[in-house]
Amino acid sequence: MDCRNYFRVSSHIREIHVSLITFLSIAALVKHACKPPEGEATLAKLEAAMFPLFQACEDRGEIMPYVFQVWACMLEHHPGELVPDAYKFILGPVLQPRLWETSGNVPALVRLLEAYLKKVG
Repeated sequence: MDCRNYFRVSSHIREIHVSLITFLSIAALVKHACKPPEGEATLAKLEAAMFPLFQACEDRGEIMPYVFQVWACMLEHHPGELVPDAYKFILGPVLQPRLWETSGNVPALVRLLEAYLKKVG
């Protein structure tokens, strides 16, 4: 599965509705193709492809709420009660006040934190 070409659409076109459609499609893919246990391999491939791309978009503030929501969706679909290492790595940056100062980020960040809490709770 190669998501890089798909993601390039969003990174080259600045229109927000294209980004929205791209991220909704990724979230739908996670939701329907990554259900445990049979979807674990698909989820791992998606994470391997998407995490570097998502981490590289920090300077594109308009798409960060979508990134946070997709991360939440992927974390929710992880089997078991442990938070995978990749998600532990992003928790520190997610808790930084500068992300919470942008009101458009807040609902997506809340959903991501809820996903963390459900894993460890």
